[in-house]
Amino acid sequence: MPPPIPFRQIPQNLRIPLFWAEIDPSQANTNQQNQRSLIFGQSLSDPTKASTVINGTLQTGTSSATLSFVSTPAGVQIGMYALDVTTTSAIAAGTRVIAVGSTTVTLSANATAALNGDTISFFDCSPQAVQSTRQATQLYGAGSVVVDMVDRYRRNDPFGELWVIGVPDALGAVAATGTIVVAGTPTAQGTIPLYIDGISIPVAVTTTMTATQIGDAIVSAIAAATDPTSQNLLPVTAVNASGTVTLTCRQKGALGNDVDVRLAYYGTLMNEFVPPGITVKITAMAGGATNPSAMLTAVLTNLPDTPYDFIAFPWSDATSLNAFRDFLSDVSGRWSWSKQVFGHAFTASKGTFGTLVTLGTSRNDQHTSILGYNDSPSPSWQWAAGYAGACAASGRADPGMPLHGIPLIGIYAPQVQSRFAASDRNALSFDGISTFDVGQDGTVYTGLIITTYQLNPTGQPDNSYLKVETMFLLTAVLRFLRDRITSKFSRVKLADDGTPLPAYGGVVTPNVIKGDQIAAYNDMLALGWVQAGSQFVQTVRVQRNLLNPNRVDVLWAGILVNQLDVVALLAQFRLLPDQSIAA
Repeated sequence: MPPPIPFRQIPQNLRIPLFWAEIDPSQANTNQQNQRSLIFGQSLSDPTKASTVINGTLQTGTSSATLSFVSTPAGVQIGMYALDVTTTSAIAAGTRVIAVGSTTVTLSANATAALNGDTISFFDCSPQAVQSTRQATQLYGAGSVVVDMVDRYRRNDPFGELWVIGVPDALGAVAATGTIVVAGTPTAQGTIPLYIDGISIPVAVTTTMTATQIGDAIVSAIAAATDPTSQNLLPVTAVNASGTVTLTCRQKGALGNDVDVRLAYYGTLMNEFVPPGITVKITAMAGGATNPSAMLTAVLTNLPDTPYDFIAFPWSDATSLNAFRDFLSDVSGRWSWSKQVFGHAFTASKGTFGTLVTLGTSRNDQHTSILGYNDSPSPSWQWAAGYAGACAASGRADPGMPLHGIPLIGIYAPQVQSRFAASDRNALSFDGISTFDVGQDGTVYTGLIITTYQLNPTGQPDNSYLKVETMFLLTAVLRFLRDRITSKFSRVKLADDGTPLPAYGGVVTPNVIKGDQIAAYNDMLALGWVQAGSQFVQTVRVQRNLLNPNRVDVLWAGILVNQLDVVALLAQFRLLPDQSIAA
């Protein structure tokens, strides 16, 4: 007598004619996943554009967290974040809207310190699907950091699914400033070769122009200039006073210090020089302070467990880095056994070799990569988004493919004298900092992209999590195994090894699961994710848990593929064909 077919829904006592079908997808899952990317960046406006700033006269604090308005604040929804722009300490960063009435808004924290007449601003910091920089501009404001990031990401990953979170400037943050000082009178007409964040802003001058008039021309040129690819406004505004042009970053916070202002990026070889008779002195952007780390932490805490495999963010201060470390951690974050969401974070930092070594050696996080650069026209947030996009495109195509040698589109190389030497890049790779190379034509290429993990819990050197490709492969392998197990064994009975099994399934033993693990490993061998299949067969262990009879434990001792990063050749040449070969 043949064993019964293992129906799970159609009952045995069914007598109603004629045809009934039950669908079982357990053998059909091909494990195709959509790997999303997520950008965090500072925004200049309410992401919903429903109401950038809510102006309302606060009547009373009807409870510890309820504010009353003369009329209903337009566009406010539950889940938005509230900021008191006037009394900056009145509402704690991360306070959310939990209820909206006809003329009231109830917040998740005490807001009774808000005063009558204060301006309350509401921001939607939820992830938004973004396909283009035009859409990003509409959501987050022209000239904002996050629009720049979307542009550089999209130039390096034009196809992947992209989500964006705009984070408002921290209340009390200070905008960076810099100056362009013009002196003298032109003795010949020409063009001042001004660049801001790598964008050429040519300023024509004539022999009749005074320093004040040249300053006015610089202000006009800056106001009219846009990024040629994204059409985003420049990150600064400008005012002139007697030839001294003061630049102020649109975005408040420390990021503004990374705005690059320079002359003649391509130099005299490209006929770039300041017209004779005048001097143009640039004081670099500085003074920007206070990143929105408190709001960032709140946003990360409240973010749902939707998978985002490639995460780009622009900040490299300790508080922001710690927020992403905790967000992705193995213990309670997205890499923990209880969540299994995974993801890797990418940022960039501007600094000298010494400052980058200091930054890198202060970190020890396998889920974050920091690319270090110095003296590039491209600001840090463009570097972060650009190489995150390049790594995402590669990792999505093949998680084990080496990440070095990928061109970074839209990123300007440092000038030759400011590029890190090979010895510097090698040292940085031992100190948690990812590197880049520059081609003969000035194209920037990814170098060794690594995590900041360097030491094991006892403080000893550990390269287990050095390579980002290792993290990509672990994500792919664990998801592959999870999807296979949950598809094939989601509703089966468990018996000891040696138990006679029905021919059509429904009952499994540890050996059955072990055989499937070996089959899965062979599938991953074909995908190029793992190696040494025969060794895996000898080392994989599957057994029933000693305390829980309904649980199976698996020791998966797989070996991930490696990446060819270095080819070392000893050129032991000879001058005569009969010279002996050295041992």
